[in-house]
Amino acid sequence: MWKKETKIVANDFSRFFIDVTVEDEVSWRLTGFYGEPKWDKKSDSWVHLRDLHGRMSRPWLVLGDFNEIMYNSEEEGGVPRPQRYMQAFHDALSDCGLADLGYEGDRFTWQRGRVRERRDRGVANGS
Repeated sequence: MWKKETKIVANDFSRFFIDVTVEDEVSWRLTGFYGEPKWDKKSDSWVHLRDLHGRMSRPWLVLGDFNEIMYNSEEEGGVPRPQRYMQAFHDALSDCGLADLGYEGDRFTWQRGRVRERRDRGVANGS
């Protein structure tokens, strides 16, 4: 995005996301995402994600701290995550046609004391 030919257009933002269109040889969408950390408001994150999905159709990459895990194996230490929270995250990604891109390195991206989790990730649609 450091090339003069690349144009970044801000679509929208809130305290939970920054959504832009990257216009280069191909026009695609990039969203920086921050998921709600409070247990009783996690569903708000998935409402925001679904809303963003409905705004335009093009190749879409979402990066950020979702503040949620997808599988129990993405957490070590602490109290096991309730299945309903992980399922809500799965459902939101599925509804938006987004799939985890995977990564290399330490399997955990967040740590507090003895609790470690993979909260950060990149997801993208098939385009």
